Amino acid sequence: MTTNHSSGPNLTFGPLGYNEDAGPSMFMGGSGMLDPRPFSTYTPGKATGTTGIYGSTPILVLSLTGAVNVAANLDSIAADQVPVAGTAMTLNGTGTGVTLNSSTVNAATGATVTGLAAIGGVTSYVTFGANRWYNPASLMSRTIVIDSVGDDSGATFTVRGYDIYGYPMTETITGANATTATGIKAFKYVASVTPAGTLSGSNASVGISLVTGLPLYSPNRELVAVYQNASGTPVAAGTYVAGVTTDPATATTGDVRGRYTPTAAQTLYVYQTILPSNISGTTTTGLFGIAQYTA
Repeated sequence: MTTNHSSGPNLTFGPLGYNEDAGPSMFMGGSGMLDPRPFSTYTPGKATGTTGIYGSTPILVLSLTGAVNVAANLDSIAADQVPVAGTAMTLNGTGTGVTLNSSTVNAATGATVTGLAAIGGVTSYVTFGANRWYNPASLMSRTIVIDSVGDDSGATFTVRGYDIYGYPMTETITGANATTATGIKAFKYVASVTPAGTLSGSNASVGISLVTGLPLYSPNRELVAVYQNASGTPVAAGTYVAGVTTDPATATTGDVRGRYTPTAAQTLYVYQTILPSNISGTTTTGLFGIAQYTA
């Protein structure tokens, strides 16, 4: 079977009573929203990789249960080592909450990249024929933590990697004085962490925080619902930050889609409501936020 497709919009019409069989439409397997970006969208003749977001608003975008939603860890990506300015740190962490030596496809180039630290494991999909849906259980992304034994406040750490969709991103985090410095961009994959500036000469490590990235652009808290179990019990507390709209993004601006921080590691079911105005027009910024900064 081939994929049936049209450019839409499609419309089912007629007043009730005009057709005695009139009623809501039904779709085997349900329905969802196509990811319209070039790497993921449908094009005639495309054999695989047409990707969508399953469901209608509110959409279940994150399903982080049990061991998947691990606590913060200060050396999960890179274990204690003496950083050297201009030299990438060795990604030899404990792997707690992170799958080391992972790979993904760079959505900007189509090339496979290897040697990555995948936070919460790699992005996975639920596949039907040539089409696939993002798996909410695999979309965990976290902000990065640099833990310094000495005074690294005169240094910076440039983190390069990819988001949950495989788009490259870069963040520069200023070091801390004998404590931790936490970034504000949510990474799915870390490719490298490179220090610069004045370093203390003492150990530093790289890990993950509890700050979790939202998979879709979020302009306000009212459009995000967070539950602590499948029964729909709301999470009592947490910190929400909307997606940044500074365009273009820079190495120090926040996450382009938004962040949520639970008070502790716990099961999280996160739903996002997408406003009709956010999916209209000719760009995808209303759905996925502005373009990631990369350098």
